[in-house]
Amino acid sequence: MFALDDRAPVFVVSQDPFQTAGPDTDLYPEIWNAFRDWDGMRDLADAVAAVSPAELSAWRHAAGQRYWTAVLAETMTELRTQLQEYTARAGVAANGVARREDWEKELDHLDGAAQAALDSLVEEVVRRYGDTAELQVELQRTLDEWFARHEARLQRLRQSIRKTRERERARPSWAGFASLVATLESAQDAPAATETGAVAGHLDKVGTMLIGTLKVASDAAKSTSGKKARVLKANEGWGRHLGTAEAALPMVVYAAQFIDDYRAGSARQKQERATAESLRQAADECTRRIRDTWQPFVDEVRDEIIAETADQVDLDATLREFVEQLREAVAAGDRLLSGH
Repeated sequence: MFALDDRAPVFVVSQDPFQTAGPDTDLYPEIWNAFRDWDGMRDLADAVAAVSPAELSAWRHAAGQRYWTAVLAETMTELRTQLQEYTARAGVAANGVARREDWEKELDHLDGAAQAALDSLVEEVVRRYGDTAELQVELQRTLDEWFARHEARLQRLRQSIRKTRERERARPSWAGFASLVATLESAQDAPAATETGAVAGHLDKVGTMLIGTLKVASDAAKSTSGKKARVLKANEGWGRHLGTAEAALPMVVYAAQFIDDYRAGSARQKQERATAESLRQAADECTRRIRDTWQPFVDEVRDEIIAETADQVDLDATLREFVEQLREAVAAGDRLLSGH
């Protein structure tokens, strides 16, 4: 069990076989003299007295090996536990990265569909209705429908994000990840462990060192990201709870201005309709302004995606590297324990 040399003597002793001492602390050796012939203590004492100074170095070395083998075995148990926990936390972080990518792809798809639907929309309405009384009404109706349809898709995506977030936070794995985030965000590292024994003193520092190492790496990663709390100013004053009519109001204003410019251009040219080039330019300008009005709604959803996955994305690379380091440490410890 101890991997001792065959020449190493082993003593089996029963230093107080009948609990003679009891609770007393003021004792003298003679109290156990009646048991010395068979309790093994006399043989042990004689062997210790017979140890020569030349042998002490080898005995100290053997004792040190046994001590550090015990420390290593205890530490390996802790490292394996940490590896299991941090592997689960790294999985949560990786899921967040994948989820952000999926949500951003879906958002880009929704935005692209809205932009494509808007292309030539204004110009087509003007071409169809010309300089008539129905032009403004039809343009407003068309833009209202366009905005309502595509903004509803954004809201469905936001609802999906929130439901996914609720499901994720209900899983057992999230508690460990949230605990890690809270630890890393605390002002100070954990205090030094209280010395409760030689081996325990080494073991108690393992968790603290792991957290300290991860915190340094995490802080370095966050210093380069800077996207966790990005706030969009363009949509301040609108809010996410505005109705479609209120949100689309800027587009109606732009449309009315476009119609006025279009009619003024027709009057100046004394023509029944504007030239194709002036029509295209005016429609393009109106479309551009509508895009500017639409963009903050897309950016707000993107900000929500970033905020919901910020901790996971910030810690993903660090946790993956940290788990790999733990695996290497466990493998190295196994090699030491096996003697290779």
